[in-house]
Order: sequence, then C-alpha cells, then structure tokens
Amino acid sequence: MNDWIEEPPLRNPLTEGSITKSIFRLALPVIASTALHNIFHVADTWWVSRFLGAEATAALGSSGFFAWAIFSIGMMASDGVNAMVARFTGAGDRRMTGEVAYQGFVLAMIVSMVVMVAGFAFKQPIFGFLQTEDSVTTLAYQYLDIIIWGASTVMLFMVVTAIFRAIGDTTTPLILLVFAGSMNFLLDPLLMLGLGPFPRLGVQGAALATVISRLFGVVFGVYLLCRHRGGGKVDWHLPQWMPNPRMYLRILRIGIPSSLSGLLFSLVYFCLLRVIAQVSPENRTVSVAALTIGFRVESFAFMWSAGFSTAAATLVGQNLGSGKPDRAEQCAWRSALTLCLITGTAGVFMMIYPKQLVGLFSKDPDVIVRAASYVWVMGVIQVPQSLAGVLRGAFAGAGNTLPTLLIDAPMNFARVPLGYLMAIPLGLGLQGVWWAIGLSNVGKGLTLSAWFSRGRWKHHKV
Repeated sequence: MNDWIEEPPLRNPLTEGSITKSIFRLALPVIASTALHNIFHVADTWWVSRFLGAEATAALGSSGFFAWAIFSIGMMASDGVNAMVARFTGAGDRRMTGEVAYQGFVLAMIVSMVVMVAGFAFKQPIFGFLQTEDSVTTLAYQYLDIIIWGASTVMLFMVVTAIFRAIGDTTTPLILLVFAGSMNFLLDPLLMLGLGPFPRLGVQGAALATVISRLFGVVFGVYLLCRHRGGGKVDWHLPQWMPNPRMYLRILRIGIPSSLSGLLFSLVYFCLLRVIAQVSPENRTVSVAALTIGFRVESFAFMWSAGFSTAAATLVGQNLGSGKPDRAEQCAWRSALTLCLITGTAGVFMMIYPKQLVGLFSKDPDVIVRAASYVWVMGVIQVPQSLAGVLRGAFAGAGNTLPTLLIDAPMNFARVPLGYLMAIPLGLGLQGVWWAIGLSNVGKGLTLSAWFSRGRWKHHKV
C-alpha cells in the first residue's frame, strides 16, 4: 500500500476561516509576480522604443500578438492542471495531485513541439496578412524565430507556476518570477544593445533573454517542487511514470476552451492591426507602436486583475473540492468586488493623465497622441473589464471553462467589424478601434456576471 493513502488530509485554511484574508493571501503574491512580469516586458518596450526606434517597437508589438498566441496554447496544459490540482488538493488526494502535475509537464512538452512546427509554417502568411512594412516584418521575424524555438520554456514555466498556485502557494511563483525576471532584466540591455563582450542583437536579444530566463525559471521551479516547497500536497512517488493519454484528455477538456479564447483574442488583434493599417496607411508603423505602448501602460492595471483572478480560481477550485459550493461563490464575488474598487481608481488615473503615462515610453509626439487616446478609453472601462477577469478565473477554478469561450469568442470577433465601422464609415479613426475594444470588454463583464449568477458551475465535474 502506498504511503500517501495512510496520511491524514491536511488542514486547509483556504476552505475555512476568513474569505477576505484568503483572497489577499493568494492575490498579493500574484499581483507582485505580475507586476514584476510587466516590469520586465515594460523594460523590453522601453529599451526598444528609446534606443531602437518606432520600427523596432512596431515589430515587437506585431510579433507580440503572435507570442500571445503561443502563451494561449500553453493554457491548454496550465489551466487544466490548475483546475484539477486545486480540486484534488481540496479533496486531500495527494496521489492525484502528483499524477496531474507530472502529466501536465509531459503534455506541455508535446504541445510545445506542435507549436514549433505550426509557428514556422504560419509565420509568413500571417505577416503577409498584416501588411506591415518590410523593415518591420524583418525585425519581427528575427524576434519570433527565437520565441518559437523557445516555446517549451514558456509553457513549462506556466505549468510550474500553475501547480504551486493550485495547491494554495502563490509565494513560490513570485520567487520564480523574481529569479527569472532578474535574469531577463540583466540580459536585456546586454544582448539588445551589445554591452561589454556581448554582440548587439537588437530585438533578437529581447527574445533570447526571455527564453533563457524562462528556461532557468523552469529548472528552479521543478527543483522546488521536488523539494516539496509549498507543502507536501503533491505526492511524487507515483506507481508509474509512463504517459497517460486519458489524463491528457481530462486536462485538455478543461484547458482547451481557455486556450481557444486566447487564440481568438490573438486572431482578432491580427485583424485589428489590419484595420489600423487601413485607417492610417501612411502612419501604420506609428499606430502599431502606439498600441504596443498603450498595452504596456494598461498592464499595470491588469496585474491586479491577474492576482484576484488567480485567487478566485484557487478558492473556487479548492472549496468545490471540499464540498463547499456556497463558500466558493462567496469567494468569487468578493474577489470581484475588491478588484473593481481598485481598478476603478486606477481607471480614473488613466483618464486624467494618459499623455503623462505614455510619455514614459516614447518621445515621438505622434505616438504619444495615439497611445494616450487608447489609455483614456481603457480607463473608462476598467471596472467591467476587471469583473470579466475575475469571473473568468472563477469559471476556470471550477473546471468549467466553456462559458468563457462562448462569451469571449463572439465579443472578441465583434471588435473587428465594430472597429472598422467606427473607424472608417463613422469617421472616428483610431479612436473608433479603441472604443470597439473597450465596448467588447464591457459586454464580457456584464455577460459573464449574468452567466456566473446562474450557479450551474457549482456542479461541474473535472
């Protein structure tokens, strides 16, 4: 008989006691992790925009949506692992947490190999559709080639952090991100600008820094998991370590809807970049650079959403696993209310100081005007956008990710015709594209709230 069967279930503070304390205990390390993550991405954008120019910034932005697609595909493994590990942790089943965690790593490697093949096959047609200038396309290819080769490091890093968060340890992912992010921060200027003995690699240096730092983060994360940091809730003494296709199907059944939502998000933004090219064909590089910088400014509000979304996912999953669906619902709504108070305040700040925020990244007056208009619109819709983020996490924690796909997909697709209509026939220009993005986020927040209120997610099986 395996030793794990004889161990008594661990007392789990996430299914007992103060909900508010549990939310902040889970959310704050994730917020700090996301802040660090954003800082390092912001550092990429700052170095590129300040020292490599608008063309390199546009290349980073246009290829960034491709990189987001890789991240979204990685959610097939990480979201499924997150939901299942949280559920089995709540039920006190150590053996199954270990089984899911290990098979999640194997699945991430399999998916990353598929991504590498598909990435190189579709890279050229996608940029042909975007109609970016030749100089921008060349730089984007240089960045993407390295990101595609290193896709496995990104996906494995996602699985490692998902395991820790699912068992209720959001501090270790912060440690991992500090470790990987510090390496990224140090490598960026060295590889991009060719400081000291390093060659000047430009945008390739930014990509290479990302891949190297994530690789070392994965190695460190696996080491900590094997040393049982975060609690002995993962039993690594499995009866066999062979691939488990049935487990892969269970993980994918949960993760694919979330992954598809992210992929559709990327596809929609590819289409919006095409709309932007039609709105301002003579300044499309400047407009794409403005959108890139606008995203970076908005990311500081997004980090709060990521933290409370993760808290909701973990609390919902573990409370459902322990047979407390009503407490799971309370955790989700309280997470949403707290986040809306915070991001609503941030939204006011974005509306009052958009040009000052954008001016931190660019000196180009045309870029500043276009990016500031984006930041202002995103400030207006921060509350419903945050509501959607938390409830998306709550659905994921329940393992019921299909509703988010059914809501996100049509809302995201609506951005393209709505953006075109508002930008060109209605004559709003880029402001029309920004409003199309904002209004779709409002729709997501309201619709997800109504669906979540029905409560059918409480009975979903994983």
